[in-house]
Amino acid sequence: MAGKRRAGNGARLGRRAPPQWGVQQKRKTVSREDRVRTRKQLGSLRSLIMSPQLRSRYQKALRAFFHFESESGQTFTDTEADLDEGVGSYVEMCWQEGEPRYWAEDTVSALIKFVPQLRGTFKLSWQLISAWQRNELPQRCAPISLDLLMAMCGVALRWRRFDLAVVLALGFHCLLRTAECYSIRKTDLEFHPNLASCILTLASSKSGTRYNIVESVVVSDRCIVARLFELVQPLAEGDLIFAGGYRTSGVFLMTSCESCDYPTLCCGSHTAYVEEERQLTFGLMA
Repeated sequence: MAGKRRAGNGARLGRRAPPQWGVQQKRKTVSREDRVRTRKQLGSLRSLIMSPQLRSRYQKALRAFFHFESESGQTFTDTEADLDEGVGSYVEMCWQEGEPRYWAEDTVSALIKFVPQLRGTFKLSWQLISAWQRNELPQRCAPISLDLLMAMCGVALRWRRFDLAVVLALGFHCLLRTAECYSIRKTDLEFHPNLASCILTLASSKSGTRYNIVESVVVSDRCIVARLFELVQPLAEGDLIFAGGYRTSGVFLMTSCESCDYPTLCCGSHTAYVEEERQLTFGLMA
């Protein structure tokens, strides 16, 4: 069966990581001094509102908006109504010039994030963005079928990349994001004593980072569990199970898709297949 992490419609099931097999979990007592030390390392709460990557992205969006304001020869910051009208004009420009929609969305989100008092100001801007969303289909990666996955695993084995074949099957089985597939370490895997299943802890998942929880998924396909166990045996505790990284996997995906005359795809996007078949098995990898 598919990994027990998300519902059939692709919704993520955020929860605390389950206990290790046969290990009694004890609540850890944290002293005040420990909390002070940890929080000093993390920094101020204001610095933790946004990640450095999101801050950089929002700053880039604001620079583009203020450049538009400068080029237009107008001032959009006199009143909140003027600001909303100016952002609306910028959204219209992005639409007419063929720019990506996230430029407009990031601009509004950045203004609200940096100046929380502006929340509720951009009624016109959000209406324009909503009209954009309704009238232009978003770009989506094509879903991957089970047959295509098996073909790609076969190509990976032909390349003598057993680790890549296992990661592809694992990502498909558990609906993992691309970054999650390539950041799994040996220490993130906890195998059942008889290899009936495996608990995969997602140490740095998107939702886990956002909500400060530890996400996990139960790998219930025996074939994948066996192949995972075989793969991690020679590895050290902190080693990645796939050391090739994005570059190797990207070249592989492009090559395999071209050979199959298949468009750009997303390895985890098999929700439609799960809803139709309700069961995924990987006996061909044995």
